[in-house]
Amino acid sequence: MILLSKTQPSPRQDRARDKTEPRQDRARDKTEPETRPSPRQDRARDKTEPETRPGPRQDRDTAEPETRPSPGQDLARDTAESETNTTGTFRKRCISCIILVLNVLKYEFKFKREGGEGGEERGEEREKSGRREGKRREGRRRKEGEERGEGREEEKERKGEEKRGEEERRKREEREEKERREGKRREGRREKDGKERREEREERGEKRGKREGREEKRGGEKRIKERGRREGEGKREERKREEERREERERRREEEENQEGREERGEEKEREERKERERRRKEKGKRRGKREWRKGEERRREKEGGGKEKEEKRRGGEEKERREEREEKRIDERGRRGEERRREEMKGRGEKRKGREERRREKEKRGERAREERKRREGEEKGEEGEERREERERRRRKEKGKRRGKRMEEGGGEEKRKRGEGEKRKRRREEEERRRREEKRGEEKRIDERGRRGEERRREEMKGRGEKRKGREERRREKEKREGRERERRGRGEKGGKREEGEERREERREEEERRREEERKENGGRGGEEKRKRGRGKRERGEEKRRRGEGEKRREGKRRE
Repeated sequence: MILLSKTQPSPRQDRARDKTEPRQDRARDKTEPETRPSPRQDRARDKTEPETRPGPRQDRDTAEPETRPSPGQDLARDTAESETNTTGTFRKRCISCIILVLNVLKYEFKFKREGGEGGEERGEEREKSGRREGKRREGRRRKEGEERGEGREEEKERKGEEKRGEEERRKREEREEKERREGKRREGRREKDGKERREEREERGEKRGKREGREEKRGGEKRIKERGRREGEGKREERKREEERREERERRREEEENQEGREERGEEKEREERKERERRRKEKGKRRGKREWRKGEERRREKEGGGKEKEEKRRGGEEKERREEREEKRIDERGRRGEERRREEMKGRGEKRKGREERRREKEKRGERAREERKRREGEEKGEEGEERREERERRRRKEKGKRRGKRMEEGGGEEKRKRGEGEKRKRRREEEERRRREEKRGEEKRIDERGRRGEERRREEMKGRGEKRKGREERRREKEKREGRERERRGRGEKGGKREEGEERREERREEEERRREEERKENGGRGGEEKRKRGRGKRERGEEKRRRGEGEKRREGKRRE
């Protein structure tokens, strides 16, 4: 009903008009607002017409008439104006009243909701405080936004820079691509034009002009340069890609090798442990077998019978065996611990380190033996060492040896004996190998010396006869020139007889001459008797001498060792 317009009346309003039209006076009396105004109408009228009714109410009600107009204020004003017009229709006044009442009800409901009477003022205060709070919130938000805005600005700037850089790079690539395409097109056009011009010239039978030739040459050079540059770029790119691929392959291979190495090390370790367990098991079996055998022997002796002495001896033997067994166990345990410790140390260092350690120990042993041998020899040569001193030294040496053996046992355990046996075999084999090598070396040196001596003699002979050879060469050349002169004279005279015989002779002479020339060239260019060969032979001879001297020194040392 609030939205009904004045131009479109409802059917009910039409019926009311029909009923009231004959009795207009009564209707006017009923609808006349001046005769019996309600307080609410007064208030509405005060709001719309403040001039007509001055008073205390006006001051309060019209404190802020313009700032907060009611939704139906315009209609109320229309209604007030229409009340003075007695000739206006009932329809217009009725609609205004209905709207006014509705507005009043609406405001009353609002006042009650906001706190009954005086709710308007409270609502205004609340509205003001809400506005203040909103302003405060807005200020806070703006401040926080400004604080955050610094970081945002930098981020925005960075993104903008990246975007611009990306854009520039894309444009540059497009430009380069375009230039490349253009260059190819130009080159193709030039080649085509040049080809066409050449064909035209060939058809006309003309020679190429100088300017045209220059241009063509320059164009060709430029094309070659351009092609070279392009190829260079392509190759660089290809090299770069190849490098990356190679690095990737290397990395993969290293990873695979590491994996394989780890697996191999694990397998190697497992094999070693298996071997060690097997060896210990065998040792244990041997010891058990010995014990069983001993017990059997004892039982047999007991059956055979024996006196008190035999029993004591048996007991002593048993005690000794038990002691030996304990000692053996202790040694094995120490050896096993030493072996485990060494394995732990060696773990991860590879077999090379192990081999190095063994070689070092072997070398130390050899050095020790050599020193002892030298001391003994010196003592015997001097003849100033008495029997007592020798015995003292022997005792000391045995003691040292025992200490070293104990230490080795602690490190290597029961394998020490086996290793020592293997070491002796290896040493013998190595000495035999050394002897054989020395003999071969001596034989080789003899052969080299003999060859050097023969070469020297031959060179001396050649040097002696070289002057004669040169003389002979000159004579042969003069002879040949004379012969050729005679040939020319004969051809000039027109002599034709004996052509075949002359041809044979000439071929023979040519063959001999060719052989002589080849021989000379060979000699001059480092062949037999050449200067370079002579120098080379001298170096070889000197080396031979050096080797011979070395061989003599070796012989002398060998002789001394034997003595």
